[in-house]
Amino acid sequence: FASGKDRTTAELHTNFALSAAGGYVALVHVDGATVISQYEYPPQLTNVSYGLRQLSQTFAGAGHTVSYHVPQASDAGAPWATAAFDDSAWQTAASGLGFITQPVNVADVTAPQDTIRGVPNDGDWPSNESPDLAIDNNVNTKYLHFKGDFDPGDPPDGAGFQVTPSMGPTIVTGLTFTTANDAPERDPTSFAFYGSNVSISGPYTLIASGDIVDFRQASAWPRYTRNATPITFSNNTAYSHYQVLFPSIRDAASSVAMQIAEVELLGAAAGSAASDVREQMLHINASLWVRTKFTLTADALDVYDVLSLRMKYEDGYIAYLNGVEVARDNFSGTPQWNSHADGDRPSASAEDFVGIDLSGRLNLLVEGTNVLAIHALNDSVSNEDFHVQAELSAATNVGQRQYFAQATPGAFNTSGAVDIVADTRFSVDRGFYDETVLVEITTDTADATIRFTLDGSTPTETHGLIYTGPIPVGVTTCLRAMAYKPGWLSTNVDTQTYIFLDQVIRQGANPAGFPTTWGGTAADYAMDQRVVNDSRYSGLMRQALLSIPTMSIVTDMDNLFGPTGIYQNPTLEGGAYERPASVEWIHPDGSTGFQIDAGLRIYGGAFRRMDLTRKKTFRLLFKRQYGAGKLKFRLFDAEDAATEFDTIILRGGSNDGWNNWGGDNTQYIIDEFMR
Repeated sequence: FASGKDRTTAELHTNFALSAAGGYVALVHVDGATVISQYEYPPQLTNVSYGLRQLSQTFAGAGHTVSYHVPQASDAGAPWATAAFDDSAWQTAASGLGFITQPVNVADVTAPQDTIRGVPNDGDWPSNESPDLAIDNNVNTKYLHFKGDFDPGDPPDGAGFQVTPSMGPTIVTGLTFTTANDAPERDPTSFAFYGSNVSISGPYTLIASGDIVDFRQASAWPRYTRNATPITFSNNTAYSHYQVLFPSIRDAASSVAMQIAEVELLGAAAGSAASDVREQMLHINASLWVRTKFTLTADALDVYDVLSLRMKYEDGYIAYLNGVEVARDNFSGTPQWNSHADGDRPSASAEDFVGIDLSGRLNLLVEGTNVLAIHALNDSVSNEDFHVQAELSAATNVGQRQYFAQATPGAFNTSGAVDIVADTRFSVDRGFYDETVLVEITTDTADATIRFTLDGSTPTETHGLIYTGPIPVGVTTCLRAMAYKPGWLSTNVDTQTYIFLDQVIRQGANPAGFPTTWGGTAADYAMDQRVVNDSRYSGLMRQALLSIPTMSIVTDMDNLFGPTGIYQNPTLEGGAYERPASVEWIHPDGSTGFQIDAGLRIYGGAFRRMDLTRKKTFRLLFKRQYGAGKLKFRLFDAEDAATEFDTIILRGGSNDGWNNWGGDNTQYIIDEFMR
């Protein structure tokens, strides 16, 4: 990072800073005079890098097929690393070979946003007690399936769920079950745990099963208590999908429903060993020979400027290119068929690639068949941790400068974006209107396409209407737009809200397209018509709405009202229940307000519950992941009031305002008396 922070340990920072607005940058030789590379760079973006594009090709690595062999005494002296060697009798597998013991440092491998579905997946559960609540990291919620006595006729039986952890393949060696806080007769008393590497639908392999002893005790846990029970078992196989079933519940006769507050799958990431060679190596030989073949044309040999080898390994290796040794680590001496590494390398080190520049060995590549051969070494025949994965790539330096939205540390620069599409502009600014306005949207980038939405959803390159001309806006509208062009970085999404007060005042209680319930409680979107239509107030409505600024919060409907939306699940807390939103501050007199992108959460304690109030308190969080890291604006008139904000809470009033009860006794001016 060119930050001026001068940090010599990761992450590295230079002792000079570059301007985000653009400028000059050069790479100078150690002689202090020779310029190796230089150019003027354009304005820079958050989380986007800039540099020279490289055209690269990977000859060996993830997704490639390798041939491998555990050598025997009879293999001593064989020219196995050469391209001409016949490896047709060797076994083949996906690149990335190894095996590991059971994880030592385990944690829950699931996350609240992971893909999950019920078993049976028939929706036979309350809307606010769905399968995703079994892994939401919140013991105050629960998953309830009314088919607690589910039996398809063949094992496995029992209700439960299937889940795909987003962290990828994992090795799970334990489970923690937490009871819900009511109806102990619904507690599961046994479990069956399965894994699959095909899909979330299976087929599944049984990993462990048995009784949940603590839930089966003679006296049930008292109602309104929650009890966590850990269970451990032996497993060293990695899976990408899991199934948890509960074959029995505490009292099926009185309650056919199964419920569970939380299920934790305790394990660790499996790393990048795609193919298990435990049976072939462990207690047999510490050496493994691995070959990857690739073919090059004569034209390709003349193109490449750079050759790079990247290795993940535990414990050592020797690398050969067409029979010539090009790299090694953690091994000294002359390799034999049964050699072992010089020492035990930390297992965690095998999770990161180590790069070796082989540009000086480009001459070893030949037209036709080439082979990358790796002699992988464990530190002993009995060590239960072993891993090897090699990646060989070549690249040519194109010299074209581009933006890179995806970081590739230690690897070649991928194809990026040549420039940034100019931001969209709106001919009519956000505000209050009484008559239809025609809104033009433009960008200064030639041949760019503009997409827009009118329903608050986020426009993308594939979602939204393509802009072809001025848009008539005659009702309250949240207009959002972005522009894109192939090979360029797209604009961010711009949001403009146009408010028509007469429509706001008469908005229906159940507008089309919106859910009729919030978390099981009847929804209400309208202003109270008893007030709006009362002769004492009806003439004051417009004046009242124009007496203070209006804040417009715009987000995709599912972020609020979808199955995992925060308004449908107001009791759920934390970062997993934060959603992106646009926030606009609109002055009635048309003076400049602001628009900023932020995170949106429900805020509060007891009044998160829908039975206490349907009007929720919101919290806005200003973070760099959305745009500006702070809101800088004078929200309050006082000279000494704060003008920079990390977060803002929009108080809903709880039972001191509009809600399901108590409104008749509200003292709306209590704040002024109590300050």
